[in-house]
This record gives sequence, C-alpha cells and structure tokens, in this order.
Amino acid sequence: MLICPNCGEENPDRFRLCGFCGTTLVSEQLTDKVRKTVTILFCDLKGSTPLGEKLDPESLREVLALYFDEMSGVLERHGGKVEKYIGDAIVAVFGLPRAHEDDALRACRAAIDMERALERINETIEARWDVRLENRTGVNTGEVIAGEASASQHLVTGDAVNTAARLEQNAPTDQVLIGDPTYRLVRDAVEVEIVEPLELKGKAERVPAYRLVAVHNDEAIARNLDSPMVGRTKELGVLNDAFDRTTTQSAAHLVTVFGPPGAGKSRLLREFLNRVRDDVTTVHGRCLSYGEGITFWPLADIVRTIAGITDDDNLEAARAKLDASIEDVEVAERVAAAVGLSDAPFSVNETFWAAARFFAQLACKKPLVAVIDDIHWAEQAFLDLLRSAMRSLQTVPVLFLCSSRPELLEAHSDWGKGEREYDVVLRALTAEESASVIENILGSGEIDGRARARIIQAAEGNPLFVEQMVSMLVEDGIIERDASGAWRLIRDLDSLAMPGSINALITARLDRLTAGEQSVLQRAAVIGQQFFRDAVEHLLSPETRPMIDQTLESLVFKGLIIRNQVSVAGLETFRFVHILIRDAAYAGMLKRARAELHEAFVDWVEGANPDRVREFEEIRGYHLEQSFLILGDLGPLNDHGVSLGLRASKHLAAAGKRAVARADMHAAANLLRRAAVLVPLTDPVGPRLHLDAAEALFEVGDFSSADESLVASIDGATACGDQTLATTASLVRRQFHFMTEAEGQEDELITEATRGIEILGAADDHSGLVRAWRLLYYVHGTVCRYAAAENAAEQTMEHARIAGDTVMEKRFLYGLVICAVYGPTTVPDLIARCEQVLDRAGDDRKTRALTVSALARAEAMRGDFSRVRELYTSSRATLEDLGWNLHAALISHNSGPIEMMAGDLETAEAELRRDYEALEKMGERNYRSTTAGWLAEVLYRSGRDEEALTFTDACEEIAAPDDVTSQFLWRTVRAKLLARKGMAEAAESLGREACRIIERSDDIDSQGQALMDLSGVLELAGKRADAIAAIQHALTLFTGKGDVVATREARARLSALEGNGHALPAADELAIVIDLDKTRHPLTT
Repeated sequence: MLICPNCGEENPDRFRLCGFCGTTLVSEQLTDKVRKTVTILFCDLKGSTPLGEKLDPESLREVLALYFDEMSGVLERHGGKVEKYIGDAIVAVFGLPRAHEDDALRACRAAIDMERALERINETIEARWDVRLENRTGVNTGEVIAGEASASQHLVTGDAVNTAARLEQNAPTDQVLIGDPTYRLVRDAVEVEIVEPLELKGKAERVPAYRLVAVHNDEAIARNLDSPMVGRTKELGVLNDAFDRTTTQSAAHLVTVFGPPGAGKSRLLREFLNRVRDDVTTVHGRCLSYGEGITFWPLADIVRTIAGITDDDNLEAARAKLDASIEDVEVAERVAAAVGLSDAPFSVNETFWAAARFFAQLACKKPLVAVIDDIHWAEQAFLDLLRSAMRSLQTVPVLFLCSSRPELLEAHSDWGKGEREYDVVLRALTAEESASVIENILGSGEIDGRARARIIQAAEGNPLFVEQMVSMLVEDGIIERDASGAWRLIRDLDSLAMPGSINALITARLDRLTAGEQSVLQRAAVIGQQFFRDAVEHLLSPETRPMIDQTLESLVFKGLIIRNQVSVAGLETFRFVHILIRDAAYAGMLKRARAELHEAFVDWVEGANPDRVREFEEIRGYHLEQSFLILGDLGPLNDHGVSLGLRASKHLAAAGKRAVARADMHAAANLLRRAAVLVPLTDPVGPRLHLDAAEALFEVGDFSSADESLVASIDGATACGDQTLATTASLVRRQFHFMTEAEGQEDELITEATRGIEILGAADDHSGLVRAWRLLYYVHGTVCRYAAAENAAEQTMEHARIAGDTVMEKRFLYGLVICAVYGPTTVPDLIARCEQVLDRAGDDRKTRALTVSALARAEAMRGDFSRVRELYTSSRATLEDLGWNLHAALISHNSGPIEMMAGDLETAEAELRRDYEALEKMGERNYRSTTAGWLAEVLYRSGRDEEALTFTDACEEIAAPDDVTSQFLWRTVRAKLLARKGMAEAAESLGREACRIIERSDDIDSQGQALMDLSGVLELAGKRADAIAAIQHALTLFTGKGDVVATREARARLSALEGNGHALPAADELAIVIDLDKTRHPLTT
C-alpha cells in the first residue's frame, strides 16, 4: 500500500494519484533492486539434441510444452517462481518476491516432486511418442541481487545462481544435488547421501554437495527435545536473591543473564525491575554494536540521563549539568573525560575509580540497579569497569544487571563466576510457557487451538519467535478477534510461512511491510539498533520526509521498534525491539546504498550539534569506515572512496589517542589499528598511524600484530622518503624484540639507539627521540645500570615534553623513582625524589601509588618501620582499586624485602607468595622470576631449604639471560644452600659468580647483599679472612647507599667474625638432606 503524504490515507500500490485527495503518490524505493537470501533451483533436460533428431519439430514442441507446464506447475505449488528459461533449463527462485522461512525446504520438496512428475510425464509421452525425458537438478541457497516484482522476471544474479547451475551439471541423471548452505537449512527434514566434494568451474576450492534422496514432513530445523525446558520462575529467583544479598549485605553484586537472541533476556530484566522499581533507583546503559571502539557508551547513557543533558546544551552547558549532578569534583572530572565532555587525559583505571564513586552516589538514598544491555559487544575496558566497580563497592548496595549473548563466554569463560557474581542462563520455554506468552501478547480472549499449536511448534521455546509469529498472524489477517473477544482462525494455516529460524522469521515479516515502512526501517538499520528520529528523516528522500512520524508510529504498532523514554543528546530516539530485526533490515539493502547512507548519517551527525561531535567521534569513524569498506568490496576505489577512508581514519585515530591518554590500551589498539589500515601506505599519515597502532598492540600483548604494524610503518615511511619515521619505527621494533625475545646484544642496541638519536636530533624529531631514549632506558634498566637508565628516562621525558606528549612524560615519572631505589642514589635523596614525584604526579593515582610503595622501602632502609606497612598496604589497595593488577602484584618486590629487613619472615613470605601466584595466573614471566628469587631467599632464611631450592629452580628457568637481578638472586640463594650441605667449593664458585654478575650493575645495595651472602659461604668454608673482607666491602656499599638496616647487620656480622666468634654454626651442624635432581645440582654429588 502507498500512504498519501497529504491526507495519510492508504492507496493500492498501482495508484499514481491519491484516490482520496488527488495528491501525487511516491513509492519510497531506494532502488528497484534488492539484496536477498533465496534458494535457487536449476533443472535441465539431458539429451535434448538427440530428441530433436528423433521427433518432428511440432511433436518436439508439444513434448517440451507438456514438460515445462508440468514442471512450472510443481514449482508454483511449492511457492517457487520461474526466473527464466535457458534453452531446455528451468531456473526457479524460492524467496521472491516475498521470503518464507522454509524456502530452502520448499525448493527441496519441489525438486523431489519434479522427479515424480517427470515419471508421470514419461508415461504419457512414451505411450504417444515413444520417447523418454531425463533431467538433472541442482539446488543452492545464497545471497542474490534481484529486481522487484514489477518485472515478469526477477533477474537474480549472484554466486548462488552460478553454483546451482554447476550442481545441476554434476548431478546424476534424474537426480538432485543440493549445496551445503541448503543442506544446513533442511538437514532435519531430508534424507541425503554425501557425495565427494565437487570441483566446480569458477570455484577455487571443492564444493560440498549432497544427493537428495527424500524429503520428510518434518520441520527444516528439528526441535531439540533433549534440551532442558526451564521456566522463568527460577531465573527470577536468582535475580531476587542477588537483590536481597545486595541490600542486606550493602555490597555491590553483578548478575548476567545469558541467552541466545530472542531468548527473553530483556523481558526477564523488565519483569524484575517492575517488581523492585519502587524500592530502587534504576539507571540503564546499552553497549552498542557499532564497533569495539565504543568503549564507555553505556556509562555515557547513564550520565546523560542523570545529568539531564540535552542536544540544546552546548559543551559548556552539558559539562555544567554534569558537574552539578556529581558531587565529587574529582569524580566529575574523570567521568566527563570518559563520556567525551572533557579532553583531560585520565587513565582507564582512574575512570574505573570514578565510575564506582558515581554509582555509589546514585545509591546513597536507595539501592541502585544499573541495567547494562548487550555486554557481549562491550570493550574489554568496559567489562573491566563493571567488575572493578562491583568489587570496590563493598559497602554500597548496587546491583549491576547485565544481559549478554553466550558469545561473551567464549572470550571470558570466568564471567559470572567470581565472588558476588551470578549468572542466569535462559533455556527454551516449555509449551505451557510459550502459550502464556501468546496470551500476554493478545490479551484477553482465547486463540484458536490450531493456531496456538502452530505458533508453539514454530517458536521452539524462543519468546521472540512467539511474539513475531503472533504479530504476523494478526497483521496478515490469518487470525481475527470475533464478537466474543476470541481470536479465530480466518485463513488456512498451510499458506502461512512458518519460521525455521529467527532470521527467516524476521525477514519474512519485513517483506510484508509497505515500501515506505521498509525504507524507514532500512535507514534506521544503517544507524544502528538505537537510532535518532531526525537522522532517519535526514536519510529519507525529501518527498517522503513528511510521513516519517506516521511511519514510525506504524512500525511501533507492529512491534518492530519502540520509542525510548529518554532522549539521547536531546534528540528523540527509537530502538529496534531486537537486534536481529535491525540486522535483517540492513541485509536487505544493496551495498552501495548502505555505503551512501553510512556517509550521509555522518554528515547529519556533524551538522546536528557541531559543538558536541566529539561525543560521537568513534561512531563517525565507524560509519565512514563501513562506507569505505563496502565500496572497497564493490571494486576499485575512486578518489571519493579514498577520501572516506581518510576521514574515517582521522576520527578513529583521534578516538584511539584519547584511549591511550586514559590508558585504555585495548580500545586504543583496536581504534588505531583500524585507523592505520584505512590510509594508503603512500600517504605520509599511514606509517605514523601504523607506529601508534604497534605501540598500543604491544601494550595489550598482541606482539605479532604489533610487529606487522611496525614493518608496515617502516616500509611505508621508506616509500614516502620519511627517513626519520623509518628510523623511529625501526628503533621501536628493536625495543619490542629486545623486551619480548631478548633479541639483540646490549652494545649493538646501544650503538643503534645512539645512531638513531643523531639522525632524529638532526631532524629535530622529538617524538622519535622519545622512542630512541626509551630504548636506551630499557636496555640500561635490564642490565641494572640505573644511572644511565635514569639519564635515559629524563631524556625521554624531556623530549616528550617538547613533543607535547604529556602521557609519555608522566608515564616515566616512576622510572625516575625506580632508578633511585636500585641505583646509587642515597636513601635521603631517594626519599626526597619520591616526594618530588608525588608532587609532580598530581592526581595521577597510579603514579602516586607506585611511588608510595617505593617510599615505604626507602623508609625501611633508613630503619623507620613505623609506617612502612601502612604505605605499601595502601599502595596495593589503590592499585587493586584502580584495576592495575600487574602493578599490584609487584608490590612484594618492595614489601618482601621490607619485611625481611623487619625480621618478619612469615609476612614476607605471604606477600611474595601471594604475588607469585597472581603473576603465574596472569601468565607473566619477566617479573615472576624476580619474585621467585626473593621467595627463595625468604624460605632459605626460614630454614626450609627444599622449598627454597625449588624456587631457585623456578627463577633460573624463567629468567631472561640479561635479567641481572634474577640471575644474581637464584645464584646467591643456591650458593648458601650448597654451603649448608658442606659443598664449599661449589658454593663459593656460585657465590662469586653472583657477585660478578651484580657488580656490573649500579645496584649497590644488591652488590652489598651478594657480598654478605658470599661472606656466609666463605665462613662456612673456614675462610674467615675472606669472609671479613667481603663484609667490609659490603659495609662500604651499604654506608654509601645510606641503608641503615643493612649497615647495622653488616657491622654486627663483622664484629662477630673479628671477635673470633662465629655468627653461623659449622657446616656439618646445618647439613640437611634434600631430595634433588643429581644431574642438575651438585648438592648431592
């Protein structure tokens, strides 16, 4: 039907003028072609040439007419349409002009019936003309482009048509071959024989095929009768229990409802909210399907609603509303940055902290229920935010209620399994429950039993199937309400397209919409599951825009979309009832039309509110990216297509750099990599983006992709003649290989970095100089040359400052502290440096926490244990609160030695063992080796030699060859174990080797400790003079560092030896029997 844009009355499709007011009618059609998934049947006669030689042309015409009439009749009875005749071949299409959910099954039934019909025809023509006909049939399903039904032939084109023809050519005489796509749709209703994969002309790989033997009267996709039939009472009970625990414990909980599309996740959550609505504060956010880069959109949804931000607000007004709605200034600043209302660079973990505090504020009067839909689309950072907020809110009643498809568990198998986490898995509804859904949709009044039974059978326990099927029955007039209020069956159910899958159901339903409704729905689908009313209007043709509101109301009435109660950016918004409705509408459009509409939507976004387009930068980048990729699929790109890629890259790169600023490296890696591939390598921007993407990819541990991006950056920069960028990328690549694979010798890397500094300095390329000095920092730090590392860190920060890279500048602040802790800096100067860094760190809570941990160690070294535990404990708590789990697991590198200095070996072991296990769980190796070395020392001091030896093994096994700290640690502990066993020579050799390793470093405290350990080995060996000399040397080092505790211990040991006393018992008194691998350790030799 055509809707009059003047009076709103409906007119038949063939009318050109409105029958009520005479206004010109316009059929809103984007194109006269459509993209559809259909099933093609290709049937050809075999041996028609000899037949022509045998029969008179007139007789041949009669035979063929009889044959084609019978075949076309069979096809039409099963709902097929003859696309065309090619010689003696019939090409039929199932799914045009209107799709049915069982088109593939109909085609298979038609193919079998055609073979039976051929037998009947042969009886007739053999009796009359003494000839027999033979044919072959191929059936295949796939996407095609088809003309609209106004033409007598639909002119379908696509690979599915060609494949059907090739299947026919390979079919045995009077047999049917079906392709794999068709078989997947009908496998539970057919009997087939598998044939060898076919080599088909034009196909690069063999094509699976099946010989169709029989078609049964079963559904195409059989119901899984073995699956558990679970009602919703139990699931509601889980939600109620979680809510009760949230309120009684006054602690946050997280519940995730899992289920396939249409399983009823949204219905379940709405039912729960209706029960608790008066007792709680409810907020709602949704993860978008636009792309991985939409990191904190759900948080932005909630913030806009709470703050009352509208589209009429400029940036200043929007920020003012946000500030007014959030009491804590620090929280407001970080939340504003997360939702695009501020450029301030905060790390993702600070965003986590702020989000938690924001949720806590919302729960100050009533318990808060925060509903987050579709977290299977969430970025890693947002998933981390949810868990971080839940775990940190231990005294606040907040229930995070999420919905997700099961795909989330493929990447996060532990989701919903942690403390205060629950999962609810939705199973299929029972027949009785499906019947209840039907009654809820139709309201009062009985429904015809046959219709009810058919709906329940087709829905297979999926609530969405039930809902959409009932809607189709009502809209098509198959059931109507009679005078008594009962729903009666008006038409035969055999003509109803019963769905075999949810996609087929929705596609069949969308085909029943008017042209105007389809046009609106398709434009909405381009925007996304949630869409703006004004954006859809912008994408419509000018003559049909006046009907936008009426059409939207019609789509709401038909249950395809719903109106959002809260606007987004002040604009009226709708959303698809289910994402699969959006997907089906989108799939029905030609690709070129999609590309044009994606671009047009971005134009609308940029014009709707130019002051706040930053909020939509990732979305703009996504839509332009889609337009670029779609056009690339259609053929070589013209200048306009290339420009789309450049525009998309610009937006994605900007969003990626903001993600780097907030330390959200998962989002940054995704965005920057996508931005990089959109730019030709011949464009100077491309190599730089590949470098940025590589650094982000490295941070998330995708080393192979990072290397690929670096190679692309080097090649592109070289091709563009940008020698400085090529040098920079090469240095970054050497750094990554050095850090991950220990590739490259120390002198070689220093030489290369120095040469790079000369090249980059001459070009005044401070960004490149940052990378060159950073390489030197890691090389010097790995070999414990902390004076040189400190200089490299300072140079890195200075060039970052000149380059305007505030993120890199702040990132290296803690590097200065590290160099002071382990380098020659005295303890008083170390404490002063910590205070300076704390002052420079400002509100960077991560840098402050790490510095406080170092400060705790400095205070312990000068003998002040009054507050060290408070310092390192608070440091760990802050890091865990922010979600910096790796850094939190390194606190024991300070707390372990601190507790050993304090003489509390039990606490030292607990600290180190806790972090060792955490690092092991992460799969981390670099820092775990050092943790193992410290743990071995604690166990040695505790007299648990067998366990100590086990951890020296672990340290030796996983430590990199140039990891100086780990290499000296395992040797000193094992040397002492050898000495205890009485193996003096081997012990001394290993102890001296440890000293030689560490004396090459600037770590004078560790040098002193190695000498102290060696003195104990020498004393047990009876070499008292050598032991005294070792302690004296150590004492000099400890004094120079200002390590009061180590100095005190060295003096006590020295006094005991010089006074002819023995600080340690004789070796034979400490001999301990240890079961060791004799081939590895000399202890038992």
